Amino acid sequence: MKHLESWLVRFLDKPCRYLCLKDWHKKRLIDLTEAMVYKKHQELTKQSPAQADLVMRTLRALFNFAKSEYKSCDGSTLFPYNPVGILSDKRCWNNVARKQTRLRPSQLKPFLESVESVRNHAIEYREDFSVAVCDFVEFMLFTGLRKTELLELKWQDVYLGDELYIISRTKNGVALELPITEPLQPIFKRRLKYKMSDYVFGAENRLGRVIEPKKIVKKINEQAEVSFTLHDLRRTFCSIAENLRLGTYTLKRLMNHTTCRNDVTAGYTVLTAEELKSPAEIVCNKLKEYAGLIDKADDIAILKSQISRLSKEQKMELMAAIISG
Repeated sequence: MKHLESWLVRFLDKPCRYLCLKDWHKKRLIDLTEAMVYKKHQELTKQSPAQADLVMRTLRALFNFAKSEYKSCDGSTLFPYNPVGILSDKRCWNNVARKQTRLRPSQLKPFLESVESVRNHAIEYREDFSVAVCDFVEFMLFTGLRKTELLELKWQDVYLGDELYIISRTKNGVALELPITEPLQPIFKRRLKYKMSDYVFGAENRLGRVIEPKKIVKKINEQAEVSFTLHDLRRTFCSIAENLRLGTYTLKRLMNHTTCRNDVTAGYTVLTAEELKSPAEIVCNKLKEYAGLIDKADDIAILKSQISRLSKEQKMELMAAIISG
């Protein structure tokens, strides 16, 4: 059970005390009963209904694995029943609805101004951890990456000369290659200046990286008078990208979402960081436009920038399409 909690701590990025599984550390899987599972789920629900369900879904998966893996000499399983089934029998699952919150276009300006203000104050007073968190929060907005995936980004996976970086440890287990867009360049330069470990968002602690940034996030919230969570930034990026009609496969790749196994086309669609740069820049520019960092009149400049990355053949094809249209 101690190994189960260790996995959950990494997956949820929460401290052990939050999951309250310490009293199960020395128990064998076979010793867990329906009554124990039911009681533990009720206790965890008081702290977080969503995470209570996640803990029990993971426990259910472990029991299902054990049922098939561990058998006696006569072939019968050593785990004949799954005690987590009691939650379905009693209809105790919380079934928390997916959140729909995000930053509105009008909130992006005060949000980014607050990030900049908190960061400048931290730089002045040598509060390196706060600087790292502000860089991390801004990075999340302009990429839509998951919290833990980004916090675990190492310098060995950053290629500044090629303007790309690789997220090696992802939720779906598939490495993700992404472009370094214009808003990310000053962040990487600053992180390099503040480098203190193998991690891009390094910190002086047992892991060598930022672990829990919520205190600084709270400060940004208060200054901006905007209430947001880190996952709201991911939903903001995704929503704006979808509105720009980038294409389903492009958006899925930027967000690192898996596609259905029966989607044959997805299996043949391989997008590199170079090919993702133009659509990623389009999303970043729209975010900057909403934040008042660039004028809408800069659309021509943005278009020129995008065209400059096309090959000669692609430019000729574009011109032909414009003339014929």
